[in-house]
Amino acid sequence: MVLALAVLLVGSACGDDDSGSTTTAGSSATTTTAGGSQDTTSTTAAPTGDSGAALQAVYDELAGLEGEARLARLVELAAAETAPFTCYCVLNTDDMAPLTAKLDQLLGARARMDHYRANADTILQRLILEAEADFAGADVVMLDGPEVYAANEAGLFLPLDTPVKEGIFAATDTYAPFVLITYTAFWNTNAISDADAPVTWEDVLSNYGDQLLLESTDFAWFQSLVANYFMGTQGMTEEEAVDLFRSAAEAGAGATRGHTLMVQQVASGEFDIGASGFWFRIAREASGGQPLGYDSPQVVQPLVTDIAGMGIHRNTRAPATALLFIELTLNEEGQQALADLNFTPARRSIEALTAIPEGIEVVSVDLATLHENRAKWADIYDSIIQSTGG
Repeated sequence: MVLALAVLLVGSACGDDDSGSTTTAGSSATTTTAGGSQDTTSTTAAPTGDSGAALQAVYDELAGLEGEARLARLVELAAAETAPFTCYCVLNTDDMAPLTAKLDQLLGARARMDHYRANADTILQRLILEAEADFAGADVVMLDGPEVYAANEAGLFLPLDTPVKEGIFAATDTYAPFVLITYTAFWNTNAISDADAPVTWEDVLSNYGDQLLLESTDFAWFQSLVANYFMGTQGMTEEEAVDLFRSAAEAGAGATRGHTLMVQQVASGEFDIGASGFWFRIAREASGGQPLGYDSPQVVQPLVTDIAGMGIHRNTRAPATALLFIELTLNEEGQQALADLNFTPARRSIEALTAIPEGIEVVSVDLATLHENRAKWADIYDSIIQSTGG
């Protein structure tokens, strides 16, 4: 299954590609990004013992404990581990900071975390290669929806047995969402007035010529709009819907890789409008004074929403630390910390600036369907991107 999956890997969303930069997370941590130099201490050692049995032993130690008593015992178990703790993650270091700070507070020097950051498809490719070689690389994996689903289907996660999953949107037996990702059209308000702003997806794809910017890896967003909106609501055939995107590309639309870069290009005026920005990032930048619009005169509907999820890798060498980090991310405090960064938290009880307003139509990425037809939709979208003006 792992080998078959490897041939299907293509780009994805949440982890923007900023290859080559080096950052730091956690106390005395080594943090690298794709393309950067890397301390291989945490990525080349073979698995030691049975990781599944070791994690089950942690669960057994926690059985019957609740609240502060459970957390205290989990911290003791994590503090006793000596293996390095590694997270492969689509979040950048600034966004990880409040989560790693809590780990530092509880574990002190033991909180060293090697943080490998890249876009989701790069991380998934690395996980597949390490699985084939039986490397013990990641302890915790944090990926966008299509990639976390693919990793789970490949058997890369251990059971996730924790009470903090309660109240988390769409949690499973082996992974849980930590944020929701919502895609929205957005535009430079200096270039596009309210009178000229898009109202429908047809407007986005048809009205802006070479001033439209597409993100080159957003095949999940593309498939969801084609299937759920253009075919499901507008009554188009698949061919007609795909042709709308292809026509936009052939009319001179640009393509970029990475949602951070996409926002920068629209905010700077290089392009007038972006087709698939992250709702949380647009809201964050607009509230900070950037000339970005996305909800005036109205939101282009339906929005497309996806998850970013996390799980414990099957070859973890630090199962207690891995479980502790996941619980610190999914509990009320961790979810509030992500909400404070304008992410849309996966915990329903947390209020956030980036919560989708009542009455806005939303369609969700169907991860199972997308996984089954990943190569088809990735290839179609890639062919569209290849038709853009670059």
